[in-house]
Amino acid sequence: MSLLGPAGTLSHEAFQFLRKNVPNQFGEPVFIQTISKAVELLKLRMVSYALVPVENSTVGLVSETLELLRSDFYEGDYRCLFAEALVEIPVSYCLRAIEGTNMAQVKVVYSKRETLLQCKRTLWELLGYEVCFVETQSTAEAVTRLQDGGQAALVSENFPTNFSLLARGVEDVKANATKFYLLSVVPPDNRPWRDNTRMSLLYTLPHEVGALHKVTEVLNTFGWNINTIHSLATGSPGDYLFFMECESTIMGVDSQNTLRPRKTHFESVHQNLSRFVNDLWVLGSMRTYKKPR
Repeated sequence: MSLLGPAGTLSHEAFQFLRKNVPNQFGEPVFIQTISKAVELLKLRMVSYALVPVENSTVGLVSETLELLRSDFYEGDYRCLFAEALVEIPVSYCLRAIEGTNMAQVKVVYSKRETLLQCKRTLWELLGYEVCFVETQSTAEAVTRLQDGGQAALVSENFPTNFSLLARGVEDVKANATKFYLLSVVPPDNRPWRDNTRMSLLYTLPHEVGALHKVTEVLNTFGWNINTIHSLATGSPGDYLFFMECESTIMGVDSQNTLRPRKTHFESVHQNLSRFVNDLWVLGSMRTYKKPR
């Protein structure tokens, strides 16, 4: 499985939690520096899975992941990515620096864009509004940029490093959490409906009054609650690609006596949605694994 590394990153924590809940299915992680590279290895069949961050509860969608999904959407029959599971991890960040650094010295903070956005208000309070935020490709890269006492790196609490701890719990929202998709490669024609409680969709709409309302009405009729909905620019004026994640509230009992949406229920939703959208890609049918705080 490919994921953002090195060991100790939030992605690694999500991997460990998933492997604990689904034993004997995943091998050792392949640590990658960027999300796009992790997905590229999956498409090339060099790994069986890719675990990628998709949304943070404080700052919203992870732009790099959604751009990859948007690109895949417009590759037509090559919509091979399929989300098999959703992993939600509580997030807490800390500030690290070279030994001997004190808070008053820090003028520059390095980290990923999404990480900086989750902590800006707290960092301004700690370091002052003059502090400079510098974006890196990963939190791992942020640590490598530390050269003197005027710099600090923003990393997750579990990140393995010998750098000194300046402050912990610097996220702006203490209920902060990040969601990850476990992606695999499944050709659209071979993609089965799975009896899971959550599904993820990408679709485009016709230019007519009430188009989005018709989609939400179908989901409401079949007992699906919308958890996330975002519109993404397509490059064509007035055209948008919609990303939606929803959860079923209507369950049936399967052969293991477990409450799950029935397969026929999924198929009915898909058939009815197809009547009102121009193009529909079922990105995933997922089980959810949520790590407690």
